[in-house]
Amino acid sequence: MTSKCIINWLCDSPSPYNSQLFRAIASDTDICLLVHYRRLSLATHPWHSQLTEGYHYRVYQEQTGVDWRLIRLALMSEKHLASQSFVVAGWNHPTAWLLLTLLALRRGNFVIWTDTPNLARIRSGWFQKARRVFLRWVFGRARYIMGTGMPALRALEIMGASSAKLVNYPYWIDLNMYKTIRVIRSTPGSPLVFLSSGRIQNDLKGHDIAIQALAVVARRDLVSFEYRIAGAGPDTDALLALAKTLGIGERVKLLGWLEPGELIEQMRMADIFIHPSSVHEPYGVAVIEAMTVGLPVLASDVTCAALDRVKPGVNGYIHRAGDINQLAEHIIDLATDRGRIAIMSDHAQLTAMQWPLSKGVISIKMLLCNSK
Repeated sequence: MTSKCIINWLCDSPSPYNSQLFRAIASDTDICLLVHYRRLSLATHPWHSQLTEGYHYRVYQEQTGVDWRLIRLALMSEKHLASQSFVVAGWNHPTAWLLLTLLALRRGNFVIWTDTPNLARIRSGWFQKARRVFLRWVFGRARYIMGTGMPALRALEIMGASSAKLVNYPYWIDLNMYKTIRVIRSTPGSPLVFLSSGRIQNDLKGHDIAIQALAVVARRDLVSFEYRIAGAGPDTDALLALAKTLGIGERVKLLGWLEPGELIEQMRMADIFIHPSSVHEPYGVAVIEAMTVGLPVLASDVTCAALDRVKPGVNGYIHRAGDINQLAEHIIDLATDRGRIAIMSDHAQLTAMQWPLSKGVISIKMLLCNSK
C-alpha cells in the first residue's frame, strides 16, 4: 500500500475487548484509525481502567440527535470519500442510520459489524417492516457484513444479508495478557471454585438459576464447592437472600465490580465458569475470556458466544436457558471428575487461542485496505 488505509470506526462506548482490538489495529503502520464513540461510559459498566490509550478517538458531538461531523465525512467529494473506510458497529442510533444511508447512496467503502441480532424480538408492525427493508438495502450496498461468530452470521443471512458478503469477525483475545498467568486450580479434596461474571441482574444474566442449580448439587452432597460472582447490579441482595434460603449462603461469594486484571485473577483461581444468561445474549465476551484462562464453560443456549465456541462434552456444556435441573446435571457430570475438568480446560484454552488479536488486524486489513 502506497498510502495509509484510513478507517473510521463507530462504536458505542469503550470496553476492554474493543479497546484491545483498537490498539492492535492502530499499531499497524499501514492503518490510520479513528474511533468515533457515541459515549465514553455506561452506568452499567463503570470501568476505571484506561480504555482510550493507544489509539485516536473522539466522542459524538450531537445536535438534534446526530453527530454531524461524522456525517460530513460521508458528504465529502467523491475523491475524498474514496480515501475513507468505515466500520459501523450496529445500527441503533440516528447517526448510524444516516451515515449508512449516505454511504449506501454514494457507494462508500463501508462494512457493518454486529453481534447476533435477536430475531425473536417483536417490534411495532410498521417499524418492523421499514427496518427490514432498510437493512436489506444497506446490506446490499455494504462491502461486507461482519458478525461476531456463526450464530450472528446465520441470523444476518435470515435478515437478508448475502452469504458472499458475510464475514466471521468475533471478539478477539489479546493472548499476551494471558501468557504469563500462573493458573492456580483447586487441589483434590479442596472445594471446587465456580465463577460467573456479568451484571447482577437476574432477568438478564440468570445468576439466580446458577444458585438454584448449585443448591441441587449441594443437596446430593457429591462435591464441595464455592460459587463466586463478579459484577455489580440491582439484584445483589436478592442473590444473597436466595443463597441463604437454599442453604448455601456460606458457599456463595459476591465479589462486586472487578476491573479486567482483577477478573483475570479470579479466573485463574477458578475451576469452572458458569454463564447462565436467561435471555438472548448477543455475544457474551466473558465466555471467551474464561476459555482463554482454561476454564470449561457451562452456558445457556441463549448465549451466542457459547453457541459459537462451546463444544458440548469437549470444552464445556450448554443447557437450556432457565433449566435448573439440566444445569445441575452438567455441574455434577463435570465436577465429580477432576481429571475430566483438566482435559476440558486444555480444550477450552485451545479453542480461545484460535482467535488472537493479530488475526483480527489481518482480517480488517484484507476487508478494508486492499484495492477498492
